[in-house]
Amino acid sequence: MRYLVTFPIERARVDALWTVGGAGCLLLIPLSLGNRERLVAPVWVAAACLSIAVNGSRGLPQYFVQANPALALAAGWGAIEAWRLIQARAGRHALAVGLAGVAIVAVAVWRVDQFPKLLEQTLFDARYALGRIDRTTYLSRYGDDRKFSALSAAALADTIRARTREGDPIYIFGFTCASYVQGDRASASRFFWSRPVIAGFETGRPGYGVEGLLADLERTPPALVALQRKDWAPDVTDSADFFMATPPLAAWLEAHYVRTDGPDAFDVWVRRSGQS
Repeated sequence: MRYLVTFPIERARVDALWTVGGAGCLLLIPLSLGNRERLVAPVWVAAACLSIAVNGSRGLPQYFVQANPALALAAGWGAIEAWRLIQARAGRHALAVGLAGVAIVAVAVWRVDQFPKLLEQTLFDARYALGRIDRTTYLSRYGDDRKFSALSAAALADTIRARTREGDPIYIFGFTCASYVQGDRASASRFFWSRPVIAGFETGRPGYGVEGLLADLERTPPALVALQRKDWAPDVTDSADFFMATPPLAAWLEAHYVRTDGPDAFDVWVRRSGQS
């Protein structure tokens, strides 16, 4: 309950959409006494906040995206209602008061969001779009060789396309699901990232844990298996180490696959000749 109450304030300190959306809600709630339709945006924001809290108190940006449309609506609706109030109360000074309000909001947004970083990133993207930066340099900016690296994901996707045929299922045991999309191949397992298996999520329940993963791989044998070397340690064991240290998984892999060359961040295995 404490998290539910406090996290919107914390988000408003680091994300301008939460700043202006929250201000819109604070204006729309009292104004809803005269028109209950104005509660639509605040109630939507409240529902989004509740879903975020139910998901758990984790601070990564992707856990907050469901609130963005509601916050945008609250901000826009609140701005309209604020202008109407200014016109009604300020009379001939409405324009001056309105411009002062816009200036205050602009300063607040500037203080919250990192516009110099946004400008620098946009210029970097533009240089790549104009061909002034090569693909390797561009991708190297995003991530590193732990958890996710855009460069490693692209390299693995290139390997996947070169070593498999269109329509072949593959399997990546790690945190590089982007290679499925970039390589245009489907996952041979429902566990398209490794953390639930390594952490023992629902172990013992049919279809989950190591047994569930192995059942998936035996039912839909992948043409290629990639084990990520550095992704989870020290929280839990890295994916490649876990896979090869788990006897049922290692025995299945070594019986049907052979090690081949691949990107440095992965151990890549392809199906042995004559096996379907």
